Amino acid sequence: MNEITDKTYCIITNYGNKLYITEEQYRQIYNNFDKLESIKIKNQGIINKKYVVMIAKASEIIEEDKKRQGMWKCRYGYWHKKGEECGHNNIKNKWTKK
Repeated sequence: MNEITDKTYCIITNYGNKLYITEEQYRQIYNNFDKLESIKIKNQGIINKKYVVMIAKASEIIEEDKKRQGMWKCRYGYWHKKGEECGHNNIKNKWTKK
């Protein structure tokens, strides 16, 4: 299911948990990270700072997850399952031929 969200960043813990946060939350964490002992995220709980492995753009995390699953991205920007051939070239050519 694809949903529109404003959570464009992801906190990854050393246990592999992923918590998605807004850009505003990211900026607050980023600007105060040295001063924080823990990170409180509305409706998601509290994380001890020492368990944070990385904070990155959610789109980068999603792409890495897809690659780990064996998926690949064709030159037209579509994701395909491992072993699946891309037919987007045929579709693009069909609509551009006169």
